[in-house]
Amino acid sequence: MLFNPLIENSFKYSKIAESRKAFIRIVLKTDGNEIVFEISNSVPAGARINPGAGTGLKNVRQRLEIICPEKYSLDIEDQGIEFGVHLRLALR
Repeated sequence: MLFNPLIENSFKYSKIAESRKAFIRIVLKTDGNEIVFEISNSVPAGARINPGAGTGLKNVRQRLEIICPEKYSLDIEDQGIEFGVHLRLALR
C-alpha cells in the first residue's frame, strides 16, 4: 500500500501513454536491513509538479508515520524533466 500511490503518480504525471519519450523507472531491493524503493519518471515539457502537494504523497507520508515512524527516509526530487522518489525502510 505504500508503493501504489507512488507508482500511480508516475503513470499519471509522466503521460507515458501519450509520448514515446516518456519513461518510468522502478527499483525495489533490499540493502542490508532496509528495503529500498526508488521510482522516477519523465516530466513532459511545460508541466509543473509541486512535490508533496498532492494527495498521493501526503498519504504516503502519513502511512509511513503511522506504520514505521523514525524508521524511514523519504526523498523527493524534481529536476524539471525528471521527478523521483527515494524511499528507505528499516526492516527492524
